Amino acid sequence: MTEEQPEPIHKPEPTVLDYFLAKIMPWRGPAPEIPPLPEDDAEAAASPVYEPQEVQVVSLADSPFRKLPWRVIGSLLLALTGQFLLMPPRRMGMAGGFFYLLAVAMLVWAVFRKDIALSTPPKPEPHQDNFKIALTPLLIGVGVSLLAFFTFSKDQLTGEQLYTDLNVLLWLTGLGFILWAFWVPRPDFSQTARRIAGFFRREQWTVRITWHSVLVVVVFLVAVFFRVYRLGEVVPEMFSDHAEKLLDVVDVLNGTTRIFFPRNTGREGFQFYLIALTAKIFQTGVSFLSMKIGTVFMGIFMLPYIYLLGKELGNRNVGLLAMLFAGISYWPNILARVALRFILYPAFAAPALYYLVRGLRTGKRIYFVLSGIFLGIGLHGYTPFRAVPVMVVVTILLFWLHNRTRENLSKATVWLGLVAFLSLIVFLPLLRVWMQQPQIFNYRTMTRLTSVEVGDSMTSGLGLLGVFWKNVWDGLLMFNWDSGSIWVNTLPQTPSLDIVGGAAFVVGIALVLVRYVEKRHWEDGFLLFGVPVLMLPSTLVLAFPQENPAPNRAGGAAVVVFVLVAIGLEAILRSIRQQTGGKTGFRVAAISGIFLALIAVNHNYGMTFNQFPEQYAAGSWNTSELGAVIEQFTDTVGSEDQAWVVAYPYWVDTRLV
Repeated sequence: MTEEQPEPIHKPEPTVLDYFLAKIMPWRGPAPEIPPLPEDDAEAAASPVYEPQEVQVVSLADSPFRKLPWRVIGSLLLALTGQFLLMPPRRMGMAGGFFYLLAVAMLVWAVFRKDIALSTPPKPEPHQDNFKIALTPLLIGVGVSLLAFFTFSKDQLTGEQLYTDLNVLLWLTGLGFILWAFWVPRPDFSQTARRIAGFFRREQWTVRITWHSVLVVVVFLVAVFFRVYRLGEVVPEMFSDHAEKLLDVVDVLNGTTRIFFPRNTGREGFQFYLIALTAKIFQTGVSFLSMKIGTVFMGIFMLPYIYLLGKELGNRNVGLLAMLFAGISYWPNILARVALRFILYPAFAAPALYYLVRGLRTGKRIYFVLSGIFLGIGLHGYTPFRAVPVMVVVTILLFWLHNRTRENLSKATVWLGLVAFLSLIVFLPLLRVWMQQPQIFNYRTMTRLTSVEVGDSMTSGLGLLGVFWKNVWDGLLMFNWDSGSIWVNTLPQTPSLDIVGGAAFVVGIALVLVRYVEKRHWEDGFLLFGVPVLMLPSTLVLAFPQENPAPNRAGGAAVVVFVLVAIGLEAILRSIRQQTGGKTGFRVAAISGIFLALIAVNHNYGMTFNQFPEQYAAGSWNTSELGAVIEQFTDTVGSEDQAWVVAYPYWVDTRLV
């Protein structure tokens, strides 16, 4: 057996309480010794209880938002604030003007600090025109056109000047020969036919779709929506001018095909034939809807040309934004929907001016030919279009003044002559009317420009100059302050542009003006002079200055105004993208652009589809309801001969009923 060893006695470890009691009661004995900690435990105890993780300090200098062009953004915000204060019901003119001054000052600062710059369109390679023409077709065309000119003469029995099968055939034949004489290069129809045939013989087709092309389609569809949505309700009723037009349409459908329509102070005839064609195609009859369909179509027709003009004077994004604002703005939408001739002014000014600018930038004859054709067609539309030939002369003069060489003077003279000659051939029927009946042809213009109607009450002498300059000032304020008091084509005491459009318009003007002073581009001169020149039909209303500004008579200026809006907005968004850089810059610019576009869409939607119909309905008589009552009466117990509308001054036009 082995001897059992006694188990060791383990003394309990002293506690903190034992140590504390020994210190306060020394008679109990010495305080227990605290054993040293193991080495590992000592290191652990020496380390802090919480060791914070290493924090990465991000400096503001390294943030992508540091690169945002704050001067540019600040100028935009100041301009938006200024336009917001100018909109009704605020109408804070002094405050809005003050914010606009600050916006322009900050914008100029940004320009000198190189934070912002206008888009520079790529310079097209100038085309050398040999100015050769086909002499034989030209002589034939001129001869046939002269013959057509005399067949447009006034009928000795009826006193009417009418389109007939003979004179229309001669007119178009002469125009065709003249176009063939000037059209260079000649179209190769056989080669075109081979290309078309080859296209359809392919087993596979490749379609290239880019983001920009998708955006163009989307923007165009949005614009079409604004043109056609609730077409029957906006505008809701006709007034006396519509009755006059429908009576002329009835004459056309009954075979009285006038060149110039003397009813209601005299009017060119394009719209009447457009309404008659619309009524035949869509079977909508002689109605308000037939009138609206035609004018809305013309409002859509102008949009691609505004895109092309913006692209020509800026870049494709400028064109996109110009088409967007021209499509959603309540100003051209109302001009199209009111179903009178108003929209014909910008609708034909857009292609005429685009082809002119394109021709001057490329030197290609084909563009001057097309400009002359649309210039001539536009003169058959709405009387204020007569300002466009003035704009053509001003544009070609600007081109020569900024490129003063003997060669450019010769070119500019030939191009102006070509545009004028072709437009004159298209204008030929009205030219004959003008020569035979000048008092009727000019009456509408003379009533606004001279004292034909107002007599001695019209200001005379040097006072007219004061009236004109006040008209110019009031007209230029139309876009940001007050578009006038004509309730049938605008919202009285409301700017013609929305909050975003108005702010971008001022930004665009400021940027173009700064660049024009610095670099003297004739294209910038075109933009700056285009607005006042195309507004002349409104600002030259010297006999009735209270009618100025008139958005309908100034409608052609919309072509240039929306390009300026797009130029200003595109420059701001591009500055944000480039200054910020990378994907962040692209995203910030895209979000900013979408946000501003949504504000503009919402504002214009409210003015077009809510405010304007309510105001218009309050000012017009409910003739359609009266007509519906009479129709119900005649369909049930009575007849049209038993229905009467009691006449009363300033009441409903019974022709509309």
